[in-house]
Amino acid sequence: MKTKRFLCLLTLTFALFGCKNKKNNVTPTPDSKGGGNEQTMLVLSTNSISISEEKTYKLEATIDSSLQKYLLFWSVEDESIAKVDDDGVVTAIKTGYTICTAWCGRYQARCVVEVTPYIPGDSLSVSFDRTSFTLNINDEYSLNPVVKLGSVEILEYTVSAEVENASVISYLNNTIKALSAGESSLLLTYSYLEYSVQQLLHVVVY
Repeated sequence: MKTKRFLCLLTLTFALFGCKNKKNNVTPTPDSKGGGNEQTMLVLSTNSISISEEKTYKLEATIDSSLQKYLLFWSVEDESIAKVDDDGVVTAIKTGYTICTAWCGRYQARCVVEVTPYIPGDSLSVSFDRTSFTLNINDEYSLNPVVKLGSVEILEYTVSAEVENASVISYLNNTIKALSAGESSLLLTYSYLEYSVQQLLHVVVY
């Protein structure tokens, strides 16, 4: 009788001890704290961006407090189109589409990246071989303006002209024509896309 009672107590002890160890060995999942759901555990500042070649864009990641112990990783599907660094800064390389992904624990968030053609610089400029002219009546002078957006020369642009004294000179198709003796200024406005630049020329006619 004593032997049976001893065996029952021993079995009960092992059972309790085994349950205690099993409980203590449970590995919590990343979302076992903080109460976040799948959609809000890791969120990017935007799910799509469009940037031109050679430009950059910084993505911001919002991480649930339960994921603070995990490292945040970034990757891009096609690194020939764009790259991303450890801080979430996306650098556009060539035109096309790719996906940028942020990883934290078992969660991930994606952003579509569109890379558009490069527009060099943000200002339009125009230059001439000279800006002051001395002409005789009936002379014609053909202007050869060099129009650039940043460092790239633009060949297709529009131009408008304002002549101060139309009795002295006329302007048509980049050509100044001397009509009569006197002085006149010529204000030219060159435009390309949303950019424009003005140049003032001075003409004296004898």
